[in-house]
Amino acid sequence: MLVAILGTGSVACTIALRLLGAGHEVVLGARNPATATDRDWVRELGGKVEVVSLSAAASAGEVVVNATPGSTTVEMLIDLDAAALTGKVLIDTANAVVFGESGPLLMYPNGSLAERIQQAVPRAKVVKTLNTMNTAVQADPTGMAGPTSAFVSGDDPEARSLVTSLLHDMGWPPDSVIDLGGIASARGPEHYFMLFFGLARALGTRRFNIAVVR
Repeated sequence: MLVAILGTGSVACTIALRLLGAGHEVVLGARNPATATDRDWVRELGGKVEVVSLSAAASAGEVVVNATPGSTTVEMLIDLDAAALTGKVLIDTANAVVFGESGPLLMYPNGSLAERIQQAVPRAKVVKTLNTMNTAVQADPTGMAGPTSAFVSGDDPEARSLVTSLLHDMGWPPDSVIDLGGIASARGPEHYFMLFFGLARALGTRRFNIAVVR
């Protein structure tokens, strides 16, 4: 499967490495492809991934992953050719926050970025996942001291199933992925960022995750 990842930062390149390792093809989309290839994270891919424009990546991918900053994601997607995303699964991994003097603030406190994306590109099948952890856990979910959980939210059941399968390809065990249901359920994982930030400050590290214990 050809997966287009919008973004060239640590999240984008971490996901790219995991998908490449699982046998998928990956293309990265950047606002400025010429300069993006000089970024340290992109260099770590060792030339295995082509970096193209955001619109070219979105058009090429069978599945599209949003790994851009959540504060600018909606505007970025609106600027893309709507046809590039029509009928495709659009995986959103971002958190939409702004930082003030007292810490982070949610941009959509009465909703979620995933819902805003679904409204902005209604012909795409938006699925929220992987926004509740940092890149170290995304890259190595089984490397934690105990079980760990990832969540998926989206209105299309088949899209959620496909994303769950991709998570398994990335190393997430079958019982670690929890399907929360419709896109409105993405509010929970997104609002968790406030607790994540507090935990990171208290623990002195971002290399942790939560686990649902039955």
